[in-house]
Amino acid sequence: MAVDVSSSTIVAEGVSVSHVIKIDGYSRIKGLIENGKCVSSTPFSVGGNSWIIEFFPNGLDKESEDYLSFYLYLDSHCARDVKAIFSLKLLNKNGGPVTLYSRISSMHTFNSKHTGWGYDEFIKKMHLEGSGHLRDDSFHIKCEITVMKEICSKDTNKGKQFVVVPPGDLHHHLGNLLANMDGADVTFDVGQERFLAHLSSRLSSSAL
Repeated sequence: MAVDVSSSTIVAEGVSVSHVIKIDGYSRIKGLIENGKCVSSTPFSVGGNSWIIEFFPNGLDKESEDYLSFYLYLDSHCARDVKAIFSLKLLNKNGGPVTLYSRISSMHTFNSKHTGWGYDEFIKKMHLEGSGHLRDDSFHIKCEITVMKEICSKDTNKGKQFVVVPPGDLHHHLGNLLANMDGADVTFDVGQERFLAHLSSRLSSSAL
């Protein structure tokens, strides 16, 4: 008997890229850029679109003036409704993320209207300046972006697959059993000869 087997997969694919920004000359940048103003990273590509990160050394607004603010923006003018997940992480001297200053966003939809998404209070300025993560007046921020593609279904059949059930071979086993007399039930001694025999299940049952 042959059984036809088919299969499919529902896939949510994404394209992920990491981009590291070095803030070099932090004290000078903080002194030159006032609250609400920013400096931008160079554009980088993820999922066929251009992105930038904006750094506000004295906070995005009055409420966040004691903090460093970071925002991610879609820099592609023709893009529409790009869904992405991103994270921002302060890196230590070995290039590893500092857990206390690592932020991961939920899914966000970006568009070409220069609407961004980020963190007003990413890290307090006095905390950065008093830590060992600011070295030679510089520090590193790692941004990881995953751009989501359309959810789709894929046919995963590789041609038709069949599960073949082999034919039974019970008659061969019974033939072998009679031929070699393994597990014989009784033995008959006739003259100088000995004969082995199997009792049928019906005979055995009637004899009880």
